[in-house]
Amino acid sequence: MIMRDSGRFGPSFPNNRTPSYIRTVLTREEVSTVCPLARFVGEAYRKAGGEIRQDLFSKNDEGFVLDIELLNRLAGERPVKAKARVEQEGCAWVDVKPNLPYDELAEFGRVDTGHVARVLDIAR
Repeated sequence: MIMRDSGRFGPSFPNNRTPSYIRTVLTREEVSTVCPLARFVGEAYRKAGGEIRQDLFSKNDEGFVLDIELLNRLAGERPVKAKARVEQEGCAWVDVKPNLPYDELAEFGRVDTGHVARVLDIAR
């Protein structure tokens, strides 16, 4: 028996019964393995004992992270380890930013990598 749950599916549910919409509604509060945070952590999540739930429509590498706390902890540890390695190399200032808003990103310039490659070719 199908029951209408307007609180969960919203008033547009009767008009929008596509599989992708239903899946989006049912997994609204879950973290997909294709989201940037899960991809950033990678296999470390599974090695730490994290489980991934796959459904009937998931491809081989897709699913949903079940332990969000573990995912967040691993995501926080990885940049700290990288920061420590860079500081050991002798850098005086290292800052880790997991999210960089566009207005902060706009303050940085772009490096013309083609120019750098040409300079390296000339130096050889």
